[in-house]
Amino acid sequence: MLLNKKEQNEYKKSQHNVCIDINMSGSESSNVDRFNGTLLFVDYAIPMYDKYSGSRTIFMYIELLVKNGMTVKFLPADFKRIEPYSSEINELGIETLDGNEFSENWEDWFQAYGKEIDYVFFNKPEPTLKFFKAVKNYTNAAIIYHCCDLHYLRLRREAEIEGDEKVQAEADRFEKLENYIFECSDVILT
Repeated sequence: MLLNKKEQNEYKKSQHNVCIDINMSGSESSNVDRFNGTLLFVDYAIPMYDKYSGSRTIFMYIELLVKNGMTVKFLPADFKRIEPYSSEINELGIETLDGNEFSENWEDWFQAYGKEIDYVFFNKPEPTLKFFKAVKNYTNAAIIYHCCDLHYLRLRREAEIEGDEKVQAEADRFEKLENYIFECSDVILT
């Protein structure tokens, strides 16, 4: 179904959709819908964009979100501050939730600031599981899960090739975990 511009705008409003019009030059454009709100990005660690392709992708996502007006906070599940990457992320205007004090008080942070979070972007199953309960309990955020691969399927194939029952048990565990995450997420990206 094709909608004219007025109908598109009405649909966006009625569905509360987040719509992106990417302006690759980064310059202001009158027809670009700017993001608003606050997004918490959760991953294993601070993205080391010059070492891993996945980290490069994450860095590009958060950079794009900030350029389009969204407030972004980054929560590395290992709580480590890794230089120069953490400082470079901070220079983009992104708060990194890291360090010993935060690692010991992260649930208190969710209790105090959770209502300020509009979106939570989870990237992998283990960090998702670590923070999922706090996100559900202390925020009203839409949950976005990026399924970069199906861990259980990769492990299952490894178990079949190797004939390893321990890896098969891990695959079964991940299948349950990933299916739970899919069921509880508002948006799944693949």
